[in-house]
Amino acid sequence: MSQSTQPGFNRATNTFEREQDMTDAPQTNIDLVRTLIRAVDNADHHAIAARTATDVRFRFGNATPTSTQSELLAAAESFRAAIADLRHTVLDIWEVDDDTVIAIMDVYYRRLDGRELNLPCCNVFRVRDGLIDTYLIYMDVNPVIAP
Repeated sequence: MSQSTQPGFNRATNTFEREQDMTDAPQTNIDLVRTLIRAVDNADHHAIAARTATDVRFRFGNATPTSTQSELLAAAESFRAAIADLRHTVLDIWEVDDDTVIAIMDVYYRRLDGRELNLPCCNVFRVRDGLIDTYLIYMDVNPVIAP
């Protein structure tokens, strides 16, 4: 069996391999965050992995924090399976220092029962070596998951 040169999931490390020549590589930390948000909207785990550190710290609301890329991707996949759709609208975004980006957003959710919601959220991202290494979501997600 030949080994692929394409980036993809590495079963040995339980992570996604990074693209070596990304033609759409973000130029600023804000670009990086916007690209990640689009990847989340599109449920593009490969793109999420390409923009996050392998030791990314992630927390969604009051859920248990995670500390690896594979845990982030598993949490994202689990949450996506519990909803029909989601889309972020960035209302404001700013870089507060060399490595911190804050995004204020409205998030549209369509639940599996067809109910649609728009909820406010604030995300804080920290960037290290061109990758997001901290991803914190501050929002009340209860209306999305409540019966």
